[in-house]
Amino acid sequence: MFNTTCMQSSILLHQKEFPEDASYNLPYLWKLSGHLDVPKLSKVLEKVFNIHDVYHMFIKDGKNNLDWSKHFIPQVKTIDQNREIFEKSVVKDTYRLANQLLDVFKWPLEEAIIYQSKYIKDEFFLFLNISHEICDVYSAYQLFTEINDGYNRHLYFQNSSQFESSKAINKTINKSREERAIGYFKERINSFNLNTFSQEGLANGVESKKVLYEKHSDCKLPLHLIQKIANKNEKDIFEVLLSFYLILLANLTGKQTIITGIPIANRRSEDKKESVKYLV
Repeated sequence: MFNTTCMQSSILLHQKEFPEDASYNLPYLWKLSGHLDVPKLSKVLEKVFNIHDVYHMFIKDGKNNLDWSKHFIPQVKTIDQNREIFEKSVVKDTYRLANQLLDVFKWPLEEAIIYQSKYIKDEFFLFLNISHEICDVYSAYQLFTEINDGYNRHLYFQNSSQFESSKAINKTINKSREERAIGYFKERINSFNLNTFSQEGLANGVESKKVLYEKHSDCKLPLHLIQKIANKNEKDIFEVLLSFYLILLANLTGKQTIITGIPIANRRSEDKKESVKYLV
């Protein structure tokens, strides 16, 4: 077991307060036309989901529980209807599933369903639904790429040892997340125009801090130290970097109150504006 991130804790709190709210589901539905090898796609889905640690996770005692003994198997649903009714039936079923909360305390936190018709040979649907507790939108797009590569480029059928190297794949994804977190703040820090700070900030010693910043702006804090700080405080790297960023802004401006935003969506509807979660 390991601690939940601040984002995960917010989702947990939201689920406790609103147990019927499925706002943190990430549902996707595709209509697939033409020939489709259903057993092959099902096998690709099975392998892609099971190779990643996050799809073996659920929440237990307020912490992330990782259980590699659990094996995810996608569903294949056959609907005995003609073309028009087939599509309506799929939309109705997936709408129900998309609005049905994925309980973070129960495994699995993902769904994968291939819909096929007994009478239609050139039309299929693929439905994926993943809890935001274990997957963000960026990670979902990576998942789609892996599914496409597995089915169309046969990457997951070249040799069986590919699926034994899950640590290497997870390491690549985690590295990508780290780079995005670091890049987010690096972009903002590099865009600072230190001549535009307020007179109040200048009166509080920003001029001397400008010199200090310009002299040390290229200093680098090793990632393992940032990770150490994050682990000690039970936070993730993004939260630690956000704290550093706010401290830097406070020092440069001389202000005690700093308001900033972070790139998290899912607040488009009016009834969700008061919910507990990250804001933009």
